Amino acid sequence: MQDHIECLYFHSSQFPDQIAREHEESFLQRRINHKFHYHTTYQSQQWLDLHNTYSPAQDNQGYHQAYKQCFYTALDRLNHDTFDFISLGCGGGEKEVLLHTMLTRAKQTSIAKYYPVDVSHSLTITAAQKMRQEDSELIIQPMVCDLLHTEELLSYMPRSGGARLITFFGMIPNFNPDQILPVLTHFLAPGDLLLFSANLAPGDHYASGVESVLPQYNNSKTKSWLMSVLQDVGISQSDGEITVTIETDSAEPGVDTTSLKKITAYFTVKRLIRLKINDKTIHWQPGERVQLFFSYRYTTSLVKSYLKKYNIQVLHDWEFSNQEEGLYLCRRVSG
Repeated sequence: MQDHIECLYFHSSQFPDQIAREHEESFLQRRINHKFHYHTTYQSQQWLDLHNTYSPAQDNQGYHQAYKQCFYTALDRLNHDTFDFISLGCGGGEKEVLLHTMLTRAKQTSIAKYYPVDVSHSLTITAAQKMRQEDSELIIQPMVCDLLHTEELLSYMPRSGGARLITFFGMIPNFNPDQILPVLTHFLAPGDLLLFSANLAPGDHYASGVESVLPQYNNSKTKSWLMSVLQDVGISQSDGEITVTIETDSAEPGVDTTSLKKITAYFTVKRLIRLKINDKTIHWQPGERVQLFFSYRYTTSLVKSYLKKYNIQVLHDWEFSNQEEGLYLCRRVSG
């Protein structure tokens, strides 16, 4: 019977009243909160399909080998018989299952408790179920939350006695680094390790590298996924047009002389749109642009600079052969 029941823990950041407020704010401010692209099961499945189509990791043995090297190095560093495994932004949980498979073969350490954490209940369930298929005896506590509003979340994740391995895969592109990196710092205690991934701009020229990956976002499948959040409130494709562009943030003093670039998707309104959100009427005028999505692209030097700003030290780093993704094994240092 256990295979037919999954117990989820919902943090208050994902309670209905909080979601309703943030949903309304997204449409009022013309900036859609990224969490609403994963809010329904249909959207989550769209994203998984999109990831399977456009992720450079698919069918690439070099990626799997890099993750294996990353995991082996982290496990050697942990030096504990058991550890708690916290996956922040677990997504579908594929990489976490890969780590567990490696542990099973090595037989030198084991997971005491696994916490798959995501803003999407559908993805959290998916990650938990995949791990249960690998290890039916493992203690798993799936948690649904918004990481930007979870200061006390660790109080619901008591240590099992050993160290903690925290993963943050594929998440940093969709946050302003100065918003999310303090959250990661909060999760890291002495002896804990962080495995962190970032989307990179390939090649020697940052701007050209960002332009080269634009087709991964500027395509019909991505636009269909992004359109779902608008269709849920009655907006049709004929009401506007989705365009994808590259933008540059202002330079960050004391971090790097390079200004951070991001790929941004906008919905440009073609005709008057009248919305009813939580009994509030919102009007979008023709010509207005609504930010649907953004994804930052980094270089390894930029990653290290931002992490250093928040007292996170990179112990090892790996760039994949196509230079589109980097992996970083990190720890917190006293500041």
